[in-house]
Amino acid sequence: MLDLPLASEFSSQTAVNVTVEKLLKEDFKAVLLASGAHACKELVIKGAESQGVFTTLEFLEALKIKNKKVSNQRVVVIGGGNIFRGVAPAAAGMDRATADYMGMLATVMNALAIQDALESHDVHARVMSALRINAVAPGLVDTPLTSRITGSESARSASEAMHALGRIGTPGDVAGAIRWLLSDEARWVTGQTFGIDGGLGAVRSA
Repeated sequence: MLDLPLASEFSSQTAVNVTVEKLLKEDFKAVLLASGAHACKELVIKGAESQGVFTTLEFLEALKIKNKKVSNQRVVVIGGGNIFRGVAPAAAGMDRATADYMGMLATVMNALAIQDALESHDVHARVMSALRINAVAPGLVDTPLTSRITGSESARSASEAMHALGRIGTPGDVAGAIRWLLSDEARWVTGQTFGIDGGLGAVRSA
Protein backbone atom coordinates (compact mmCIF):
# COMPACT_ATOMS: atom_id res chain seq x y z
CA MET A 1 0.00 0.00 0.00
CA LEU A 2 2.83 2.39 0.85
CA ASP A 3 4.18 1.94 -2.68
CA LEU A 4 0.96 3.31 -4.16
CA PRO A 5 0.51 7.05 -4.86
CA LEU A 6 -1.12 7.63 -1.47
CA ALA A 7 -0.76 10.41 1.08
CA SER A 8 -0.65 9.53 4.78
CA GLU A 9 -1.69 11.85 7.60
CA PHE A 10 -1.42 10.91 11.26
CA SER A 11 -2.65 12.39 14.57
CA SER A 12 -5.76 13.86 12.97
CA GLN A 13 -9.14 13.79 14.64
CA THR A 14 -11.96 12.59 12.42
CA ALA A 15 -14.82 15.09 12.21
CA VAL A 16 -12.51 17.79 13.63
CA ASN A 17 -9.40 18.09 11.44
CA VAL A 18 -10.75 15.83 8.71
CA THR A 19 -14.34 15.38 7.55
CA VAL A 20 -15.81 13.18 4.83
CA GLU A 21 -17.24 16.24 3.09
CA LYS A 22 -13.80 17.86 2.99
CA LEU A 23 -12.19 14.75 1.54
CA LEU A 24 -14.83 14.39 -1.17
CA LYS A 25 -14.40 18.05 -2.13
CA GLU A 26 -10.68 17.34 -2.56
CA ASP A 27 -11.61 14.94 -5.38
CA PHE A 28 -11.19 11.68 -3.43
CA LYS A 29 -13.43 9.11 -5.10
CA ALA A 30 -13.95 6.98 -2.01
CA VAL A 31 -13.44 7.23 1.73
CA LEU A 32 -12.83 4.18 3.92
CA LEU A 33 -13.75 4.65 7.59
CA ALA A 34 -11.79 2.08 9.65
CA SER A 35 -12.91 2.63 13.23
CA GLY A 36 -11.53 -0.55 14.78
CA ALA A 37 -13.25 -3.61 16.17
CA HIS A 38 -16.68 -3.20 17.76
CA ALA A 39 -17.59 -6.85 18.13
CA CYS A 40 -15.81 -10.18 18.44
CA LYS A 41 -16.33 -13.13 16.16
CA GLU A 42 -17.80 -16.05 18.05
CA LEU A 43 -15.70 -19.19 18.49
CA VAL A 44 -17.09 -22.11 16.52
CA ILE A 45 -15.99 -24.75 19.03
CA LYS A 46 -17.86 -26.99 21.42
CA GLY A 47 -18.54 -25.32 24.76
CA ALA A 48 -18.07 -21.76 23.50
CA GLU A 49 -21.54 -20.86 24.79
CA SER A 50 -20.85 -22.20 28.29
CA GLN A 51 -20.95 -20.04 31.40
CA GLY A 52 -17.61 -18.39 32.09
CA VAL A 53 -16.60 -18.21 28.42
CA PHE A 54 -16.28 -14.65 27.12
CA THR A 55 -15.09 -12.98 23.99
CA THR A 56 -12.22 -10.56 24.56
CA LEU A 57 -14.34 -7.41 24.31
CA GLU A 58 -17.01 -8.83 26.63
CA PHE A 59 -14.36 -9.73 29.21
CA LEU A 60 -12.63 -6.34 29.06
CA GLU A 61 -15.95 -4.49 29.20
CA ALA A 62 -16.97 -6.41 32.31
CA LEU A 63 -13.73 -5.61 34.13
CA LYS A 64 -12.72 -2.18 32.88
CA ILE A 65 -16.08 -0.52 32.20
CA LYS A 66 -18.69 -2.24 34.34
CA ASN A 67 -16.11 -2.91 37.09
CA LYS A 68 -17.38 -6.42 37.81
CA LYS A 69 -15.45 -8.56 40.27
CA VAL A 70 -13.47 -11.47 38.90
CA SER A 71 -12.72 -14.55 40.94
CA ASN A 72 -9.09 -15.56 41.32
CA GLN A 73 -9.16 -18.36 38.77
CA ARG A 74 -7.14 -19.32 35.73
CA VAL A 75 -7.91 -17.51 32.50
CA VAL A 76 -7.16 -18.92 29.08
CA VAL A 77 -6.98 -16.83 25.91
CA ILE A 78 -7.85 -18.67 22.70
CA GLY A 79 -7.13 -17.25 19.26
CA GLY A 80 -6.26 -13.80 17.99
CA GLY A 81 -9.52 -11.96 18.57
CA ASN A 82 -10.50 -9.65 15.75
CA ILE A 83 -7.29 -9.86 13.74
CA PHE A 84 -7.69 -12.33 10.90
CA ARG A 85 -5.01 -14.77 9.90
CA GLY A 86 -4.19 -17.65 7.61
CA VAL A 87 -6.13 -18.55 4.50
CA ALA A 88 -8.30 -15.44 4.05
CA PRO A 89 -5.53 -12.80 3.92
CA ALA A 90 -3.31 -15.19 1.97
CA ALA A 91 -6.05 -15.45 -0.64
CA ALA A 92 -6.10 -11.64 -0.81
CA GLY A 93 -2.41 -11.59 -1.68
CA MET A 94 -0.75 -11.42 1.73
CA ASP A 95 2.14 -13.75 2.43
CA ARG A 96 0.74 -16.72 4.38
CA ALA A 97 3.54 -16.73 6.95
CA THR A 98 3.03 -13.00 7.58
CA ALA A 99 -0.69 -13.57 8.09
CA ASP A 100 0.02 -16.34 10.59
CA TYR A 101 2.50 -14.15 12.47
CA MET A 102 -0.20 -11.47 12.72
CA GLY A 103 -2.50 -13.99 14.36
CA MET A 104 0.18 -15.08 16.82
CA LEU A 105 0.92 -11.50 17.81
CA ALA A 106 -2.80 -10.78 18.12
CA THR A 107 -3.15 -13.59 20.64
CA VAL A 108 -0.37 -12.09 22.75
CA MET A 109 -1.96 -8.64 22.45
CA ASN A 110 -5.28 -9.99 23.71
CA ALA A 111 -3.53 -11.79 26.54
CA LEU A 112 -1.75 -8.59 27.62
CA ALA A 113 -5.04 -6.67 27.57
CA ILE A 114 -6.67 -9.31 29.75
CA GLN A 115 -3.65 -9.39 32.07
CA ASP A 116 -3.97 -5.63 32.59
CA ALA A 117 -7.71 -5.95 33.26
CA LEU A 118 -7.16 -8.72 35.80
CA GLU A 119 -4.33 -6.92 37.58
CA SER A 120 -6.52 -3.83 37.93
CA HIS A 121 -8.72 -6.06 40.12
CA ASP A 122 -5.73 -7.29 42.15
CA VAL A 123 -5.75 -10.66 40.41
CA HIS A 124 -2.26 -12.00 39.67
CA ALA A 125 -1.87 -12.70 35.96
CA ARG A 126 0.98 -13.79 33.75
CA VAL A 127 1.16 -13.99 29.96
CA MET A 128 3.02 -17.04 28.73
CA SER A 129 3.82 -17.62 25.07
CA ALA A 130 6.21 -19.74 23.03
CA LEU A 131 6.52 -16.78 20.66
CA ARG A 132 9.67 -14.80 21.49
CA ILE A 133 9.00 -11.06 21.66
CA ASN A 134 11.82 -8.57 22.25
CA ALA A 135 12.31 -4.89 21.53
CA VAL A 136 15.24 -2.73 20.48
CA ALA A 137 15.31 0.85 21.77
CA PRO A 138 17.91 2.75 19.74
CA GLY A 139 19.39 6.06 20.72
CA LEU A 140 20.36 8.80 18.27
CA VAL A 141 21.30 7.13 14.98
CA ASP A 142 22.85 8.87 11.99
CA THR A 143 20.04 8.59 9.42
CA PRO A 144 18.12 11.06 7.21
CA LEU A 145 15.46 11.28 9.95
CA THR A 146 17.99 12.74 12.39
CA SER A 147 19.69 15.04 9.89
CA ARG A 148 18.46 18.16 11.73
CA ILE A 149 20.76 17.15 14.59
CA THR A 150 23.53 15.27 12.81
CA GLY A 151 23.71 17.91 10.09
CA SER A 152 24.65 20.59 12.60
CA GLU A 153 28.26 20.39 13.74
CA SER A 154 27.53 21.97 17.13
CA ALA A 155 24.44 19.83 17.79
CA ARG A 156 26.23 16.67 16.71
CA SER A 157 29.25 17.41 18.91
CA ALA A 158 27.00 18.09 21.90
CA SER A 159 25.15 14.83 21.33
CA GLU A 160 28.36 12.83 20.95
CA ALA A 161 29.62 14.24 24.25
CA MET A 162 26.50 12.91 25.99
CA HIS A 163 27.25 9.32 24.94
CA ALA A 164 29.58 7.16 26.98
CA LEU A 165 31.13 5.79 23.79
CA GLY A 166 31.74 9.30 22.44
CA ARG A 167 29.75 8.97 19.23
CA ILE A 168 26.23 8.60 17.92
CA GLY A 169 25.00 5.36 16.46
CA THR A 170 24.95 4.01 12.93
CA PRO A 171 22.23 1.87 11.31
CA GLY A 172 24.68 -1.04 11.45
CA ASP A 173 24.91 -0.76 15.25
CA VAL A 174 21.17 -1.32 15.55
CA ALA A 175 20.93 -3.87 12.74
CA GLY A 176 23.57 -6.04 14.41
CA ALA A 177 21.50 -6.31 17.58
CA ILE A 178 18.35 -7.12 15.62
CA ARG A 179 20.22 -9.72 13.57
CA TRP A 180 21.37 -11.40 16.79
CA LEU A 181 17.86 -11.37 18.29
CA LEU A 182 16.54 -13.05 15.15
CA SER A 183 19.24 -15.71 15.23
CA ASP A 184 19.12 -19.06 16.97
CA GLU A 185 21.76 -17.79 19.40
CA ALA A 186 19.03 -15.69 21.07
CA ARG A 187 16.55 -18.56 21.37
CA TRP A 188 16.53 -18.25 25.19
CA VAL A 189 15.81 -14.51 25.13
CA THR A 190 12.27 -13.10 25.32
CA GLY A 191 10.38 -10.26 26.91
CA GLN A 192 13.41 -7.97 26.88
CA THR A 193 14.04 -4.40 25.74
CA PHE A 194 17.58 -3.71 24.59
CA GLY A 195 18.85 -0.15 24.72
CA ILE A 196 21.21 0.27 21.76
CA ASP A 197 22.26 3.82 22.55
CA GLY A 198 26.01 3.93 23.21
CA GLY A 199 25.36 3.85 26.94
CA LEU A 200 23.37 7.11 26.95
CA GLY A 201 20.48 5.65 28.95
CA ALA A 202 22.57 3.68 31.42
CA VAL A 203 25.75 5.56 32.29
CA ARG A 204 27.11 9.09 32.32
CA SER A 205 29.82 10.12 29.95
CA ALA A 206 33.10 11.27 31.49
